[in-house]
Amino acid sequence: PPEPFVVFCNFNKVDKLDPASFGLWMNVMRRAPGAVLWLLRPKGRQFDHVAAHLEAEAAARGVHPARLVWADRVPKAEHLRRHAAADLLLDTLVYGAHSTATDALRGGLPLLTVRGEQFPQRVGASLLRAVGAKQELLAVDSLRDFEDLAVSLAGTRRLRALRARLADEGRASRLFDTRAFTRDLERAFHAVWEAHALAGRLAHHVVVLEDVLPEPALTPFHGGPLPSFESVLPGAWASTGGVGV
Repeated sequence: PPEPFVVFCNFNKVDKLDPASFGLWMNVMRRAPGAVLWLLRPKGRQFDHVAAHLEAEAAARGVHPARLVWADRVPKAEHLRRHAAADLLLDTLVYGAHSTATDALRGGLPLLTVRGEQFPQRVGASLLRAVGAKQELLAVDSLRDFEDLAVSLAGTRRLRALRARLADEGRASRLFDTRAFTRDLERAFHAVWEAHALAGRLAHHVVVLEDVLPEPALTPFHGGPLPSFESVLPGAWASTGGVGV
């Protein structure tokens, strides 16, 4: 049977694309021959140099350069909407996705990440935990687990189910509840001040327990029809017929 078509992506800036991360992604791509990797186009004159370098590195690792697809820089609303054209965001290792991961989850796109030891490596796992228990399964503890899970999810009902659940429940999660976040932050500020006023010392660690107030009503998303991957592809890539060129 034909290999399932799947769109892996990473929309981080190029300074986060460390060699270990790219090598890991290429391992995934070799094992998922029906996949493409959708990357954010670097700004200005960087593009030709970066694209040539990464395409050469892909070829050296047994992945055809045409399977790297470049996303143009577009306004924020359009960028959020085009996440629907991808299947899974593959996180970076040394400095993981932060606002990029938030954008993905907000756009209904699952994120696969490795829990690291340092703060910049653990933001993705924290976001997955905040957005829901099922999504937290996409935070793994080893490079091998990352590779195996990415390959096993490619083009499967399981991945589609994760996406559907994220679309249904993600925007209602505490991750995107700015009112609750503001309320909790203000309570933390009050706790810090009270500790100082009552005991005359600074609070080094403050825990804000979730309250039992009802969640605020969410405004339905009216962003228009969701795009297909082909509709946001560069014309030159689309004209090649896709994977296998």
